[in-house]
Amino acid sequence: MDTADLEQCIAQGENTTTEFKENFDQEVVETGAAFANTDGGTIQTN
Repeated sequence: MDTADLEQCIAQGENTTTEFKENFDQEVVETGAAFANTDGGTIQTN
């Protein structure tokens, strides 16, 4: 993902396949598992 892709992702906001996280913690692991069990997704961490 390049800068332009990241900016577009941020502009679109969170949805069923994108979540933004400030920290890499247990919640990120749970979100990753949820994405893996559905249609996949992207997790952006700070």
